[in-house]
Amino acid sequence: MRISVPEEVKKAQEVFTKKDRYMAQAQEEANRTLQLARDKASDLIDKEALVSDAKRRADQIIDQARAEADSIKSGADQYAQESC
Repeated sequence: MRISVPEEVKKAQEVFTKKDRYMAQAQEEANRTLQLARDKASDLIDKEALVSDAKRRADQIIDQARAEADSIKSGADQYAQESC
């Protein structure tokens, strides 16, 4: 003799099955979103480091140019004084 499972039990099993599927999909989407956020953060950090290095190099070039300009000005002043 076959025992029939009540309709409510079948529906409950379906609900649990769907819940598990939805939870797995949500977890996958959360993992993808988290990875995208990590990748974006890494890109921003890399770009920030590049900008920082560029600023540091630009400051060095400016300092060097100022030093050379001061040296040229001193030389020109000395030449002018000696010429008079």
